[in-house]
Amino acid sequence: MNRHEGNRDSVFESIPLAYAKHRIRYNGSHEPEDLEIVSINRSYEKLVGMDRRSLAGRGLMEVFPEIAAESFKWFDLGVRVALGGGPVSFLEPFLSLGGWVSGQMYSNEKDCLEVIFNQVDPRAVLGFEGKAKSLEKNPLAGSGVTSGGTLEGLAGDFISAGEIDLLISHTRDGIMITDRRGRILLCNPAALTMTGWEKGRAMGGDIREIFKIIHPKTRDNLTGDLFDILARQNRFEMRGLDLCRHDSGEALPIEGTLTRFQRPGTGEFSVLVTFRDDSAHRQRYRRFEEFSYRDPLTGIHNRRYLEEGLRRLDVKRNLPLAVMMIDINGLKSANDRYGHQVGDQIIQLVGSILKSVCREEDIVARVGGDEFEILLPRTPRTQASKIKKRILKAAMTSPGPYGPVEVAIGYGVKTAVEECIGVARARADRDMYRDKHRRKGSSHPGDRHD
Repeated sequence: MNRHEGNRDSVFESIPLAYAKHRIRYNGSHEPEDLEIVSINRSYEKLVGMDRRSLAGRGLMEVFPEIAAESFKWFDLGVRVALGGGPVSFLEPFLSLGGWVSGQMYSNEKDCLEVIFNQVDPRAVLGFEGKAKSLEKNPLAGSGVTSGGTLEGLAGDFISAGEIDLLISHTRDGIMITDRRGRILLCNPAALTMTGWEKGRAMGGDIREIFKIIHPKTRDNLTGDLFDILARQNRFEMRGLDLCRHDSGEALPIEGTLTRFQRPGTGEFSVLVTFRDDSAHRQRYRRFEEFSYRDPLTGIHNRRYLEEGLRRLDVKRNLPLAVMMIDINGLKSANDRYGHQVGDQIIQLVGSILKSVCREEDIVARVGGDEFEILLPRTPRTQASKIKKRILKAAMTSPGPYGPVEVAIGYGVKTAVEECIGVARARADRDMYRDKHRRKGSSHPGDRHD
């Protein structure tokens, strides 16, 4: 274990949330059959009541066989995330622990799944501290929204419309509901407080004006982009974003969810917005998040951050959206000949070069041992070609530990909304391997291509 990995493990060991790393276990037909437990932290041991020595190397389905009978498909979701399906947040009942859990799944390397979670009281999540009652089959105070049984089975009673009014008014979370045109139909006091709007001006207003979401670094207005995403999917998790307050212009860190649903009786689609002040959480876990989104060796972003960034950037206003793949030529040979310390220096040098060439709004990430990927919003093919040339020039003139570094680069560009960004990524990958093949006469001191 290197120093960077040691620091990362130390952070996970000390956080008050349960953490576990899993690796997909395949059967003879190379189909996923279980998620092997690789490592856990102290909070995980305490939560499940078992120590790491008895869990290491065992399968998740072996330790928690009840998972197979649960309505929420934990195993299927975990495998999808481990295979590159992107990070997923959850708030679901987990029968094996006898309660509800809230957390996030993500993957930083192929076939591996990392989970951070905690057991929660769903009543506290909703901000309702009174008697627990089922929300099943009850309208949200005349808005035409039904809960779908979120707290089904906690008690046999139902909440009346008046009680739901009280719950919405006193919850700590902001709640807003819009009609199909984006006009606000419902806005609770917490939402008004956090957005800085008065009720009389907010009700009936355009959600894109009232709920102004900005990027924490660039301060770009992302609200339109987020609602455009709902045209392709019914739910979107908001994390790491800021809300621009109307009254002061200050940025408020928030987290929450946008959900598109069909209103009973009308058939029209509306949007439910739920969000909360994330200031304390963001400050408390800033160091942890830094480790989670950063590659410890190079200091640039990792695959997890890139996948989340791709979901945010893949919108109309960022077209043309270019994707660039970079691979270091001869790294394995350099490791074999000069040692892994030299190989690490080469990886760090390439990460530094890519960061220096790219713009602040671009996302540069290390996605594998010698592989990097860059997302370049509003970048046509001509501009992507120029960026490629700048990277190649910087690499060939770089003071590598044993001479200049050589890299292979490919890129693809998404130019239309209806195109799938996966096509551009595949094109970039193929282009990169063609470039690698053309450069087989590498000047790298390893003398061989990997």
